[in-house]
Amino acid sequence: MEEQVQEAAAPKRRVVVVGGGLAGCVAALQAWQRVLAAAPGGAASRYEVVLVDKMPKLGGNSMKASSGINALNPAGGDSQELFEKDTIESGGGRSKQDLVSTLVVRASLRWGRWLVEGHVCFLVHAATHPFP
Repeated sequence: MEEQVQEAAAPKRRVVVVGGGLAGCVAALQAWQRVLAAAPGGAASRYEVVLVDKMPKLGGNSMKASSGINALNPAGGDSQELFEKDTIESGGGRSKQDLVSTLVVRASLRWGRWLVEGHVCFLVHAATHPFP
């Protein structure tokens, strides 16, 4: 009688992201997007992205950001100038102008677009100007 040998299922490769604030949520989404992009066909099923946080609800300290999280939203009528102004104001006078300018030019266009293209759903609060 032939002995049937069953192949053990390969263990899943796991990406663990610690922290459920905005940065952790973005890291988990980016990790999953990279898995999907790198794993052809059904190969993505061999991977899992796990987001862990010490609290029962996601949000971390990002939920406590009383002045909001500044982002550039050109589709809502926002501009780099207004974004820079909002960022400096929310820094309470402690922001370094050159770093804020770098943030506005380099990061806001890339990440702001990524956030509003449907990757992250959040409530927009206009801090100092009427744009959403």
